[in-house]
Amino acid sequence: MKFSKFNFWLLSLLLPLVTFTSCGGDDDIVEEITPVITVGSTVTVTNTLQSDGITAGVETSIENLFGQPANALAATSAISDAVEFPQYLLGLYDIDISENAIAFELVAQADDPNYSNFFRVLEAGTTDRYYFTFDTPQKVSGFTSDNASVSLRIDADNILVVQIGEGFNFMPGETFTITLNDDNTTAITPQLTVPTNLSVADNSFFPEDVVVANNIVYVSGFGDGTIRSFDLTESNPTARLFAEGEAGYAQRWGLTSDGTILLSILNNADFTGNPPGASKLVQHDIATGEKTAEWELPATTIGHTVSIVDGKYYVSDFGNPRIMEVDPATNTVNAEWFTSNQWDPSIDGNLGGVIYNGKDGFYAYLGFQMWYLPISNGQPGTLQQVNVTGLSGEQINVDGISWVSHLNTLYYASNDAGDPANAGTVYKLQFSDATTATGSVIATGLDDTSGVWYISEKGKEYLFVLESQFGALFGFNDLDLPFNIEVIRL
Repeated sequence: MKFSKFNFWLLSLLLPLVTFTSCGGDDDIVEEITPVITVGSTVTVTNTLQSDGITAGVETSIENLFGQPANALAATSAISDAVEFPQYLLGLYDIDISENAIAFELVAQADDPNYSNFFRVLEAGTTDRYYFTFDTPQKVSGFTSDNASVSLRIDADNILVVQIGEGFNFMPGETFTITLNDDNTTAITPQLTVPTNLSVADNSFFPEDVVVANNIVYVSGFGDGTIRSFDLTESNPTARLFAEGEAGYAQRWGLTSDGTILLSILNNADFTGNPPGASKLVQHDIATGEKTAEWELPATTIGHTVSIVDGKYYVSDFGNPRIMEVDPATNTVNAEWFTSNQWDPSIDGNLGGVIYNGKDGFYAYLGFQMWYLPISNGQPGTLQQVNVTGLSGEQINVDGISWVSHLNTLYYASNDAGDPANAGTVYKLQFSDATTATGSVIATGLDDTSGVWYISEKGKEYLFVLESQFGALFGFNDLDLPFNIEVIRL
């Protein structure tokens, strides 16, 4: 949570005995996806059915089955942000193609005159195929399907075939997504549940940061120093304890993961006028939950966010604006990897959200200003200001932060802990180049927004947003259990 100097002074008057942690810019994770479908390219879809019971095991065009001329039911569209094929095949499916996915939604109703007699779970010996023929070569060489009854066949660099087979629930409302890649890997992944919200009932938790890795949502707590997790492959994801708090550490701050390990920061921040206590970076094995390493951070550090870049870990310091480098191979901590006299903590408090962009640099917040810091071969480059249009200076106030590489987009939350009203707001920055962005408001009216995290699922995009209720902790308003993790459909 981001606080101004006035907030710190006010809190020191209200709660002289409380040890407090900030959660500015916690969500230090990058979703790295290489686009494999070209926006603007043209694609034509056709359909066939092969069924032991209906077509005697022969692959047959849908036009033949419906008594239509050849290709009468084919459709052509250009790849864009819109649904390319709404109500394709006489109102059967909405088909949405993005740079990295093909998503189907069965939109025909139960009483549909063309399909009502065919709704069922597909039997053995039945394959429903959708041929997508592009006007130019694409870069697809592998896929992941979220439905075990659906797969992809790659016939050529411009022909993809979605195959729906035995066990598919051919019923109104059914959806599936095939995620496309260029690394020659294929897999069937569990179908995810994306709820409208998640919650933690423990009144000592106070959510700080959030990250999603391997279909698990991880949330840190600055109230008790724990990490809670939610399994999105469950029909009703509920909070579980992933990591206990640790003796001698009051709060847990930023999280990040590469899918194998989970990094988190334990702190003893004290905003009552005393210097902060011990701080350390902790590594857990995601598969086992075991703590596998830790690194003590320099005295007076308030570790804020952490990024993974080429095998090294980069920790931002909330109280002393700098970025430290942790090398797990040598167990060394470079406390002064980067700092700048342009980062003036007298302007709007402390170093807020910091995140690696997955390619060539960090984005960081301080003083109602976004900053871009290039990194090359492990060395920092020249710090540059980011020009943001569409938002006022006061709106550029970054706490939780999430970067989406394939969209060149940054999402962030501004925490409203000092405001008794629910004024927490989530913003979007759309970058046209490294130092130029256009801002917009995604959502407001939230309760002390903290960490944010972006995911895409079945061709749809979501933000997980923590409502930290830090204002309740410091007496600005009442605690309203449970703690809420709002899931916003973008």
